[in-house]
Amino acid sequence: MASEKITKTTLGRLRRLTKRGRKSVEIRDLVQPGLSVRLTGRRLSWYFRYSTTQVGGHGHAVRTAEPICTIDACGDPEKMRAVVATGKAALQDRRDPMAAVRTALAVVLRLPETR
Repeated sequence: MASEKITKTTLGRLRRLTKRGRKSVEIRDLVQPGLSVRLTGRRLSWYFRYSTTQVGGHGHAVRTAEPICTIDACGDPEKMRAVVATGKAALQDRRDPMAAVRTALAVVLRLPETR
């Protein structure tokens, strides 16, 4: 698992790897911890990596990597850094991080409001 600043050049390099049939690669962003790009098969997606303390039990940390969206939906690393920052802020406020990420992503992608 590599760590580097994710740029449009990085995304282009990963797209070329999908054409070559590379099985899986994950690159973590150095600028915004928690943001990563994962290539699995022919799918290239943004992921939000975070950890929470499990309620009850012994208070173990639970690490989670949730898919946010595909690279084709949003290919701008700066916008995705802002989305992940919103999720991390929600974790600090003890709110659901993925709900905050989905709301911020809807704003970034300019999705219409739904009920």
